[in-house]
Amino acid sequence: MVLVDGHVHFYPCYSEAAFLRAAVRNMCCPGAEPGTDRMLLLSESSGHDCFSAWRAAGSAASGAWKVEPTPETVTLSFTGPGAERLHVVAGRQVVTGEGLEVLMLGTVSVYDDRRFPAADLIRMAADDGALPVIPWGAGKWLGGRGRALDCVLRSAVAGTFALGD
Repeated sequence: MVLVDGHVHFYPCYSEAAFLRAAVRNMCCPGAEPGTDRMLLLSESSGHDCFSAWRAAGSAASGAWKVEPTPETVTLSFTGPGAERLHVVAGRQVVTGEGLEVLMLGTVSVYDDRRFPAADLIRMAADDGALPVIPWGAGKWLGGRGRALDCVLRSAVAGTFALGD
């Protein structure tokens, strides 16, 4: 079993150790065996790049938590003081020209907000090997953004991205 949180934000004002402890605690579920893998998929906003800082700093990044690279350049493995394990996958949250958010999961590439239409960002994510996800949120799929989403759902890129959250 692998437990996944597919839309995670981390900001420099957070305590890394508290963030990691809370992630482990919040990802407990009945039936989860000791040693169950837990995975956080980062959705870092423009101007934020904690993943690269963690990768560069290595084990010094999170105090009692040991940080190790994995064979995938977009994934880090964290081990806590009680042998808790978390895998953290890099990713971006990008605002499209239409005002939709697209999560680019599994990439360290940076994309400019409001520069590209959704269909172009979805293609760029695929070219980058990332999983594009358009997250749901109250009000995000209404009005003009709802019409933009409807166009994307009816476009040539339909079926090449996920709807989530």
